[in-house]
Amino acid sequence: SVQLTVSAKVCRTALEQLGSRKGAVSVYNYKTGEVLCMVSTPTFDPENKPDVDLTEDKYDGIYVNRVLRGLYPPGSTFKLVVAAAALENISDIQSREFTCEGKYVAADGEIICNGTHGILSFDEALAKSCNSVFAQIAIELGPEILTAQAEKMGFNQNFKADGFSYSGGQFHVEDANQSQLGWAGIGQYNDMANPFTMMTIAGGIAGGGSAVSPRLIQTSKSPLGLPTSVQLWSNTRSMMDADTAAILSQMMKDAAAHSFGSGFLSDYGLRCKTGTAEVRSGDSPHSWLVGFLADETAPLAFAIVVENGGSAASTTRSIAHKVLTVAAEEVRKGA
Repeated sequence: SVQLTVSAKVCRTALEQLGSRKGAVSVYNYKTGEVLCMVSTPTFDPENKPDVDLTEDKYDGIYVNRVLRGLYPPGSTFKLVVAAAALENISDIQSREFTCEGKYVAADGEIICNGTHGILSFDEALAKSCNSVFAQIAIELGPEILTAQAEKMGFNQNFKADGFSYSGGQFHVEDANQSQLGWAGIGQYNDMANPFTMMTIAGGIAGGGSAVSPRLIQTSKSPLGLPTSVQLWSNTRSMMDADTAAILSQMMKDAAAHSFGSGFLSDYGLRCKTGTAEVRSGDSPHSWLVGFLADETAPLAFAIVVENGGSAASTTRSIAHKVLTVAAEEVRKGA
């Protein structure tokens, strides 16, 4: 018999919140690695399999675990990667002032911003998710530094844990020109991210720069009731310096306040970054929310993605509030 780390209550809440929408919700304890929630929609009851007509939209990707296998443009959630690279490679990044006039003009093209933000500090640029600033920073960093940081945080590789595997996402800018590199720096171009990997990136920031590997198996026993495996610890992977993680944590606190208001999940110390990722022309963008709770009694990191959900802040607000509240209660109950 196998006992999993996942909570039926948290998963049910996530499933209810996603409803008929396609997407994924993943939550784990960034101190222990225990996965509390892994929900992918659309889904089905294995005990009562539907008569699937793959031509119907409601069955699109029904057999795909979007948490483990899903790949989506990350949009502005990728700015966490760029911010980490900037903090570790540009010595005066925190004292600089930037100007956003609604776009950044590179040598061979333009990167359009989501607003005209005027004069910004680096911290304000993340809070307001300024494309102009982060495109400029990405171009300054260059493809080698950006790729190295992305791979350090999980991109361009695959992972295994407890017998299951998940994608690390894709970041390839070796042939990108300047404007394409700028678009890649804001999570567009050909960037692809996986929800499980984005969750662990948030966990790495929460964990002082090192991410605990997620795990699903709590215990397993033989038919005689004897333990066949016991998880005593989880592996960790270094993503960034501790100072970088501390600064990013504060920046994500400001980003959470900007997106949702200072009172939203403030009792749990919410740190997060939204992402509204553009997809094919004519389709609504994907909605992302990646972050963690800076709470010793509920140390949870998470990633939420809603396919074609539109504005990330409005789409993910209710999902995050309901799922994280229930998850925090479950963790505290089991402590």
